[in-house]
Amino acid sequence: MSAQAISESGDKSDFWQGVRLSMPVVVASAPFAVLFG
Repeated sequence: MSAQAISESGDKSDFWQGVRLSMPVVVASAPFAVLFG
Protein backbone atom coordinates (compact mmCIF):
# COMPACT_ATOMS: atom_id res chain seq x y z
CA MET A 1 0.00 0.00 0.00
CA SER A 2 2.37 2.72 1.22
CA ALA A 3 5.37 1.04 -0.42
CA GLN A 4 3.75 1.52 -3.83
CA ALA A 5 3.18 5.23 -3.19
CA ILE A 6 6.73 5.64 -1.90
CA SER A 7 8.26 3.93 -4.93
CA GLU A 8 6.08 6.04 -7.25
CA SER A 9 7.01 9.33 -5.57
CA GLY A 10 10.68 8.49 -5.14
CA ASP A 11 11.05 11.33 -2.65
CA LYS A 12 13.31 10.68 0.32
CA SER A 13 11.41 13.03 2.63
CA ASP A 14 8.16 11.20 1.83
CA PHE A 15 9.92 7.90 2.48
CA TRP A 16 11.21 8.91 5.90
CA GLN A 17 7.86 10.44 6.80
CA GLY A 18 6.28 7.06 6.08
CA VAL A 19 8.96 5.33 8.16
CA ARG A 20 8.30 7.60 11.13
CA LEU A 21 4.55 7.08 10.80
CA SER A 22 4.81 3.29 10.55
CA MET A 23 7.43 2.81 13.28
CA PRO A 24 4.97 3.09 16.23
CA VAL A 25 2.72 0.55 14.53
CA VAL A 26 5.61 -1.89 14.10
CA VAL A 27 6.76 -1.41 17.69
CA ALA A 28 3.22 -1.82 19.03
CA SER A 29 2.52 -4.95 16.97
CA ALA A 30 5.85 -6.67 17.71
CA PRO A 31 4.86 -7.97 21.20
CA PHE A 32 1.58 -9.33 19.81
CA ALA A 33 3.45 -11.05 17.00
CA VAL A 34 5.72 -12.69 19.58
CA LEU A 35 2.83 -13.70 21.84
CA PHE A 36 0.47 -15.03 19.18
CA GLY A 37 2.92 -15.87 16.40
